Amino acid sequence: MHIRIKAMLRNTIAAFAISGGGIAAAEQAQLSHTCDPTDVFEECRDLALRYSIGISPFPRDELRAKTLNMLALEQAKTDCTADFGYSDGCRRAREYILAETGRIRPSTGLDTPGAQALLDLREIAETGCERQNPQSCLARATFDYDVGLLLYRSQKARQSGQDSNQVARAYFAERDGFLALAREAAKHHIYRLQKQCDAGKEDACLHRDQTTDLFHTVSPDTETEAEIAVLYPSYSTACLNGDIRACVQLARNIATLGLEYEPTIDEAEAPQLVARRLETECIADNGPACFTVALLLTALERDPQALYTQSCRLHVAEGCEAIAWQAVVTYTDIPTPENLSAAMPLLQKACEMGRNVPCHVLEHLPTN
Repeated sequence: MHIRIKAMLRNTIAAFAISGGGIAAAEQAQLSHTCDPTDVFEECRDLALRYSIGISPFPRDELRAKTLNMLALEQAKTDCTADFGYSDGCRRAREYILAETGRIRPSTGLDTPGAQALLDLREIAETGCERQNPQSCLARATFDYDVGLLLYRSQKARQSGQDSNQVARAYFAERDGFLALAREAAKHHIYRLQKQCDAGKEDACLHRDQTTDLFHTVSPDTETEAEIAVLYPSYSTACLNGDIRACVQLARNIATLGLEYEPTIDEAEAPQLVARRLETECIADNGPACFTVALLLTALERDPQALYTQSCRLHVAEGCEAIAWQAVVTYTDIPTPENLSAAMPLLQKACEMGRNVPCHVLEHLPTN
């Protein structure tokens, strides 16, 4: 699978940030001025970017952009210290702060705007790691390097006549220590989830395999993306049962591996077999299967519109959002009453099904 295609799929998946569930229509009107930050970090960030720049049909509204970012940032910090979570809150919180203020610069050091917020987050990540959240341990392991703190310390050491290499060695030793903690935390949760899976809890089987994937990301002998992209049967089961997060993960892994890939572990499934099953289930009117195949078609630069439409007809909110957004693009290019009339009901449906971005779009389109 070419790198460009994998990047396209990642961008497409980011556009369909996965919500934890639908939001009642009565509550959705309030969200036109905000967003639900729980498990929809990409939506908050995407909306904030649109408001900060003023991407059509969004007006430029820096105050609203800041509010959206802060909502998601606070939720990310909370997830960072959770006993175990799948949202990777520490990394997301770090990305928000870096997007707002930039990295710690050697020239200004701890006087860099946002430096204190980054140092506070560093402590939060360490607390999450102490609570055996492997995501927090992983974030903490690379924190100093990612935010520029290591470069700042190295420069300070050189200025004082000390050995800057010693600073780097201390950092790498600390990093390896937190990576080891991440592996131990992941193994702890895999063991716990395996017991729940054996007791018949399907969601525990899925979380076990997700945690196993995470364990591979911090394995010292993992070198390539393909080595950590595994098609566990639990992903297919969860997706076909309506877990859109699992569908996105499934599409991402298939695209990463390529349809010709043959699995090397007994628990994994071959990408071509998974893709074929998804197509069969889609023909049998399984909406999540149609949505997943549409994501794959997008990655392969083929027309996914019919399958997004079919998934929407089968009550997949993300599929409705996809065709609604395409209708908005058409209206933006050719702002005729006919194109507006075509976009409005699609946006309304996606909004009522719990997607935040369509609600915001509705707010900024003409009503007639």
